[in-house]
Amino acid sequence: MFLASAMLRKRLGGRMREAVAVRAGKIQDVVELRESILVARAPGTVRLRMLASTINPSDVVTVAGAYPSRTTFPFIAGFEGVGEVIDADHGAAVKLGSQVIPLRSAGCWAELRDIAENDCVIVPDSLSPEQACFAFINPMTALGLIERHIRNSRPVVVTAAASAIADHIAAVLHSRGVPVIGVVRGPRPVRRPHLWNAVIDTGQTAWRNELQLATKDCDIIFDAIGGPAAVAIANVVVAPNLVSYGLLSGWPIQSKLLPSATLLNYFHLRADVHSNSKSTLEGRFERVFDLVQAGVLTTHVAKRFPFRDIRKALEWNANHPGKVMLEMG
Repeated sequence: MFLASAMLRKRLGGRMREAVAVRAGKIQDVVELRESILVARAPGTVRLRMLASTINPSDVVTVAGAYPSRTTFPFIAGFEGVGEVIDADHGAAVKLGSQVIPLRSAGCWAELRDIAENDCVIVPDSLSPEQACFAFINPMTALGLIERHIRNSRPVVVTAAASAIADHIAAVLHSRGVPVIGVVRGPRPVRRPHLWNAVIDTGQTAWRNELQLATKDCDIIFDAIGGPAAVAIANVVVAPNLVSYGLLSGWPIQSKLLPSATLLNYFHLRADVHSNSKSTLEGRFERVFDLVQAGVLTTHVAKRFPFRDIRKALEWNANHPGKVMLEMG
């Protein structure tokens, strides 16, 4: 049972590398690659050899110091990734060699990580490590939003339409026959134009008229921007529901500035994952895996970096759009 872990310890010389944010700040400035000594795995946990990870906005804002009450520095980021089980308790449900997605905590920016068995979701063999790496945050957010809030086939407005998460939301809605209206700022193209019934650029003079015409009978707005931009869009669309799931602008939505007919709701994946049972999450993951295998949910990797070059990866991510993949081997 412990052979794989022992072999890896021997290969690594009893040490492993991890990317550590030494203090709060800009992530590309405060993360250092360090070596640490391997310690014994605690009962009830499994040890993962991380295969792949990525850089998410949640990593950036957490390291920036947005959540001081639940972040202690030094801090190992990496909220999304996939690993192979190399050590587990005798009789554990998670078997050696399984690919799993770790939930409910950061820590994927390390060659090895230990995590509670109950916080692992087993990945089907049909998914590659790259597909599994990106099967958590964006897909689970998209499916969570839609399964919680969509009850009919009326048009849905999605802000920040050029983002990877918006592409996922549009893909699931499109697969269900729900019209999708995207909102962007500036000439940023959406990744898959065929998913969108219309894309409105708020940088254009006539954007309000165009958006109003495109969103007749709209039932809901999924917003990732927040702040004055979200308020401006909501006052044009005047949908019954506005669901905020991100604050790319860095500003909250002032509900008093919304139309009186618009109800403001929130969706936070972290709260959703922590409040739901493992069986509920596994059921949603099964639906995500099916959508990934069917090609409905896909992630374009803009740039790949070996883990040893994580500082270069963070610098690139700070200055370019697109998803980064960290190859941990």
